Amino acid sequence: MTAVKHRARDAGPRPGTGPGPDRNQERHHLFFGLFQVLLLLGLAALQAVLLLSGAIHLYMAPKMQTFVIFSTAAFVLMALHGLWTLLAPGAGAAARCGCSHDHDPSPAGKVAMVVLFGLVLTAGFFLPHQVLDSRVAEKKGISLSRSAAPSVFGSSRETRLPPEDHLFFQEEIPWDTAQAWDVPSSGTDLGEEQAKLREELGIWYDRDLYQELSEELLDRDVLRITDDDFLDSMLIISAYLDRFQGRRVEFAGFVYHDGTMAENELAVARIAITCCLADAMVYGLLVQTDEPLPSNDTWVRVHGRIAATRFMEEDIPLILAERLETIPSPDQPYVYPRLYSSYVFEDGS
Repeated sequence: MTAVKHRARDAGPRPGTGPGPDRNQERHHLFFGLFQVLLLLGLAALQAVLLLSGAIHLYMAPKMQTFVIFSTAAFVLMALHGLWTLLAPGAGAAARCGCSHDHDPSPAGKVAMVVLFGLVLTAGFFLPHQVLDSRVAEKKGISLSRSAAPSVFGSSRETRLPPEDHLFFQEEIPWDTAQAWDVPSSGTDLGEEQAKLREELGIWYDRDLYQELSEELLDRDVLRITDDDFLDSMLIISAYLDRFQGRRVEFAGFVYHDGTMAENELAVARIAITCCLADAMVYGLLVQTDEPLPSNDTWVRVHGRIAATRFMEEDIPLILAERLETIPSPDQPYVYPRLYSSYVFEDGS
């Protein structure tokens, strides 16, 4: 009899009669898991709204929007998988790694997650979209010319990629187009103006593209610069400045004036985005006018003629305005460079 009692005690509680798992902890785990699912669905919904409304272009270049579509789909799939592991019988146990450790965030981590993601979703859904303006120029400066500065290595040196066996191709070293490798010139058939463009653009230079665009602009009596070719036109006008002087030009942008400009001068600029708002830069053309200067961030269309001036020890285009036309802010305020879409580097061979 005694032996039977000992065996009964050693056998432990029968299934369903013992204390079992902590139900409060299970409920807490379930609620927090559902909250994570809602966060993922909220992020997917926010990105979907930005994509469908077109507001995504205020934050990201068009070529990067494919990644937003991919991440939106990924958030939905992650949310569905999380929901399945929470509700399907046995799915949660199958999804665990099998160790005895608790992988849930600490209480402080859970609070931080709620606050950070809550702020992101609240700002994304309820705050109005803010367009970048002249304050970017005040902080980052403005480029009034894209013409290349004289090379520090002299006319016999070029900015170009290193040879294929260079360390650059062996390791993930970011290429800085401002770097110049000690490689002698290969003697290309480029003209002086295209050589300036090539020196300025480095690995982004596409000879066929810029030769064709340059010839197209030079054939025009009036240069009507659009959003699509704003930056490229600045490049080409700066490189071919002598040949463009006296030509009529029309373009649009927002007004920016600072202490380095004369009282009758202003910059008419656009903000360029290569990837996202983090790399936003301001490019513009210097304009001289006899009319009263509009206030900063006023959108205008300039009608005038191309001249040249000396600014910051560099010859840059100067637009002699015949008329400044105030216009409403466009639906698409930013410009996106075409040059980064091509990775062709011509070596002249």
